[in-house]
Amino acid sequence: MFKTVLRSVGVGFGALALATLFALFVVMPVTFYFISKSVAPAGAGEGEVGWDLVSIAHNQPGTVKLLALAALLIFAAGSYFGFRHFSASPGRR
Repeated sequence: MFKTVLRSVGVGFGALALATLFALFVVMPVTFYFISKSVAPAGAGEGEVGWDLVSIAHNQPGTVKLLALAALLIFAAGSYFGFRHFSASPGRR
């Protein structure tokens, strides 16, 4: 039983890693593409504004909580499906 739980936790972490890679290589470029399309070009002599992810996280605690909840749900779903797969009898697979 311990081996089954350990394997299902591993599948949960794997699902979380895949979701992170998907967000990093698909969601972020698409988001940056659409955000940059709506920005007007800077004129001569105007400064540029950068993104500070730490200040965004501190000013938007709801977003951080939502990301934590999404990570927890992805991990739980991966663990659930891993547990269902590994706890099945060999005849049912």
